[in-house]
Amino acid sequence: MENFKVRLKNHIEHVKNVREHCTTEETTKQALILPFLDILGFNAYDPQKVKAEY
Repeated sequence: MENFKVRLKNHIEHVKNVREHCTTEETTKQALILPFLDILGFNAYDPQKVKAEY
């Protein structure tokens, strides 16, 4: 659980640092959402867990 908290805090700092550069949906997904799903334990590349949007 401690590792989760550290990873989440690091991601929060990452979001603060890059959010102004996330001006498109795809950039937001790549920079913020996919890493967050990874922190939560999801494999973003498993179509049984996460559906890609096209």
